[in-house]
Amino acid sequence: MDKLLTLREYLNEYKKIAIAYSGGVDSTFLMKFATEILGKDNVLGINISSSLQTKRERSLLIDLNANENFNVVSQLIDELNIPGLVENTSNRCYYCKKAIFENIFSIANKHGYKYVFDGTNADDIDDFRPGMKALRELGVISPLKECGLNKDDIRKYSKDLNLITHDIPSSACIASRIPYETKITKENLKQVELAEDLLFQLGYTGFRVRYHDSIARIELKEQDMIPFIENHRVEVYESFKRIGFTFVTLDIIGYRMGSQNELLSEKEKGEVNYHE
Repeated sequence: MDKLLTLREYLNEYKKIAIAYSGGVDSTFLMKFATEILGKDNVLGINISSSLQTKRERSLLIDLNANENFNVVSQLIDELNIPGLVENTSNRCYYCKKAIFENIFSIANKHGYKYVFDGTNADDIDDFRPGMKALRELGVISPLKECGLNKDDIRKYSKDLNLITHDIPSSACIASRIPYETKITKENLKQVELAEDLLFQLGYTGFRVRYHDSIARIELKEQDMIPFIENHRVEVYESFKRIGFTFVTLDIIGYRMGSQNELLSEKEKGEVNYHE
């Protein structure tokens, strides 16, 4: 059966839903498609605006809301106050997801919505994502995953729906740039955000700046490495020094999703990897 038809039938079983809406590729597609199927009055997007959102992410969300006129409510929280998050153990994502989605369920219930959906897709089950346990504990429904839609599917369908998110690079929480057991602070998050903004302004996409105290480790796509060295090496070094880094390095392997997880042993991953 066609995946979109499967998703349509899946959504029609619920009639009225709330969606955890971040403005990313997945949740935006789900908001758009669900709104077309169920109607605007039956789909509530709930956005949690937080200290872990970058200015660029907030700007994209504003543009989306202006273009699409979704039914959205927002709530501001300071995630650095979530118990267990600042300490940045390998369970960080679990504590954060649980606190955020408890807020989302509370908002949904106040507005008369029983079901909370999220944008987890079929590719996400292959990644190290301890936050999945929190979603299951709270009863969050993941229709994209359940209907077999992967990231490529979602980008294609998003383009068909003329969504501006169809080709934006995948993004992860900015806290994922900080190694486990390194305390998360407003200061080191700001350093990373400023560093990544600079690379973005220089035209790079699909990259990360990993924080290692005085060291910034840049992960680029392989094809961007030589142009970076030839054209931007000195400029980036000097700018990163002004941001507060002492040393600036280029990771010779390049960008890969979740590279900070390479610091974890398989035993540590097993303790928090809840894909049962």
